[in-house]
Amino acid sequence: MLFNNAVSAAVGFVPVVGDLILAIWKANSRNAALLEEFLRVRGEEALKPPAARVEDQAVVKPGAGSKQGERLTR
Repeated sequence: MLFNNAVSAAVGFVPVVGDLILAIWKANSRNAALLEEFLRVRGEEALKPPAARVEDQAVVKPGAGSKQGERLTR
């Protein structure tokens, strides 16, 4: 999310071309998709019974539940 905002801020300084690039890049949409995926994974973990929860950070990662190489839709 920070990378998307950094790109948006850096490109936003260029008057006309920057606006066109921002319209194509859609940092807010990308950030919303990342946040939605993160909250979905956290929600699924929270809804599990306490005995079935996996608390190991090596097992539960942001974006878990996505298939290998899957791209978020824009």
